[in-house]
Amino acid sequence: MKKEHITLQDVRNKKLDNKAIKIEKNLFKKSDKKINPKKENPFWTAKGDIPILISAPHAVRHCRYGRVKQSDYLTGSIVYLLNELTGCHGISLTKNYGGDPNIDSTCIYKRKIKDICSNNDIKVFLDIHGAAGSKTWDIDFGTNSNINLLGNIKILNILESSFKDFNINKISHDYFAASLKTNVSYFVANELGIPAIQVEINRKYRSPKINPENFNFLLSSISKGIIEFIK
Repeated sequence: MKKEHITLQDVRNKKLDNKAIKIEKNLFKKSDKKINPKKENPFWTAKGDIPILISAPHAVRHCRYGRVKQSDYLTGSIVYLLNELTGCHGISLTKNYGGDPNIDSTCIYKRKIKDICSNNDIKVFLDIHGAAGSKTWDIDFGTNSNINLLGNIKILNILESSFKDFNINKISHDYFAASLKTNVSYFVANELGIPAIQVEINRKYRSPKINPENFNFLLSSISKGIIEFIK
């Protein structure tokens, strides 16, 4: 259901820090095992009721150039909770199908995104990734020097302002630029014609067991931005 307003207290009251840990354990299991995507569905998807799609392509371990890479911890759970909080559409990887959606030029993840976008008239796309806690910034917005925004700079301004409203002030731009043609955000913007941002989240905001309040700030920030997008 479409939400018009979400407060930090709303997020706290829902105890989403605890819920995120349970979701991660049950839905986004960490395994090196590869599955056959023709026999098992490697995605979690959720239908929304607003024209925003949020993605987590590295929610579980995946293969890059034939080697297994670690997951971006909790990114899948973040997308799961954003769907519940805001009514956005969601997609995340749940099983290692032998590829990397953000590196492979042709892949089933991008095809699924294309289907979701075309069937739901998606207007804004956010691709959620995880960065190391050693980074000097809290959040990095990858927009390919704003090219992937397709002229909609307002989207970036809204999202950055939403983070700063919750004291997440160390914002970086294009440290991870999403400038490769194989990047999911680049694909969505340049192939599907939808404004897209790759959002890299510092690990210190993805550790609800250690710092639940930082996690609450993160969910509140993105939720507020999503709701502002559609006003």
